[in-house]
Amino acid sequence: MNGLTEAKGATSSAVFTTASVGTARLKGPTTVLPIFKICDRELAEIERRRQRYLGKRERVEIAGRTAIVIDDGIAAGATTRAAVRATRMRNPKQLVLAVPVAPTNSLAVMRQEADEVVCLEDHVPFRAIGFYYSDFRQVSDDEVIEMLTPPLSGSRARPSGQPAA
Repeated sequence: MNGLTEAKGATSSAVFTTASVGTARLKGPTTVLPIFKICDRELAEIERRRQRYLGKRERVEIAGRTAIVIDDGIAAGATTRAAVRATRMRNPKQLVLAVPVAPTNSLAVMRQEADEVVCLEDHVPFRAIGFYYSDFRQVSDDEVIEMLTPPLSGSRARPSGQPAA
C-alpha cells in the first residue's frame, strides 16, 4: 500500500504514520521519540520500496478519479487512516477504502475519512488481523515486484510460482 509504517517504539496507537506524500500526524498517546529521525528513516524506506517495486514507472495521477485504498485489515486504524488521508490529499473524485476485516468501531471512524468503506467482516471483540487469515505471512519484495510487473504483450497471466506453459 504505498509504504506506510507505524512509528517503531510507539505505543499501540501510532503517534504518526509516514506516507509518500508527507507525514500524517494522528491523535493518540505520545511517546518521546526522535520523531524527525524516525520520519526521515521511514520516508527513505518508502522511497527505496517505490524505486524497487515500480522502477522508472511514473506514479498514477488520481486527481478527479476514483481511488481505492486497500489494506489487509484494520487494527487500531492509525496506519489505514493515514493512508486514506494521504490519498485524499491527491484530490480523488471518490475515495474508497477496501479491507477484508476490521473491528466494528474502527469502521465508523473510517466512514468519516473515506467516501465509501467496503469491509467483508467486522468483529466485536476484535483480535489481531492475522487471526482472521489462514496464511498471514509477510510478502517478499520479489513477490511484490512480480505482482506489479505488467505481463508481456500477448502473454497470459499465470498464478505466482507457476511455470509458463
